[in-house]
Amino acid sequence: MLVRFEGRDWDLDLTDINLKPAMVIQGYTGLTVQGFVDSITDEIGPELDGDGKPVLGGDGEPKLVVLVAAADKPGFLKSLAAVYWLMKAQNGVQCPIADVDFPIGAFSAAVGEAFEAENAAAEPDPVPVPDPTRPAPASGPSPEPSFPTPGLVPGERGSPHG
Repeated sequence: MLVRFEGRDWDLDLTDINLKPAMVIQGYTGLTVQGFVDSITDEIGPELDGDGKPVLGGDGEPKLVVLVAAADKPGFLKSLAAVYWLMKAQNGVQCPIADVDFPIGAFSAAVGEAFEAENAAAEPDPVPVPDPTRPAPASGPSPEPSFPTPGLVPGERGSPHG
């Protein structure tokens, strides 16, 4: 993903972390790589009504809400520092993980925007809904080509007809 922060664009890949950075992150945060990624990710789930049943949206699907914000999870700040350190390391800037310092609000917002942009780019285009005011396309066999296909014209050499 592309993180726009500190006046430049940074590549950040949280899905393919090499062994050495993963070991540094685990040593610093005390979390496995998956635990680290989970610690910086909001937990999303269905909105529930007073009876504990999912609230449905206009499309008939359950409405999704943030159940636990990443910033409310224990160890979030260490994980956020590890994200910043990893971003720098993946872009060739080396420093000890314990020495990183940055404005947490601005960096959190930049990473959040990068996640949203990446998710929006990964969503498939919606299936077009037919316009009910237009006639439906004719069904049936597709039209014949406007030119003869070699070998299919009766009497032509090599044709099964001639």
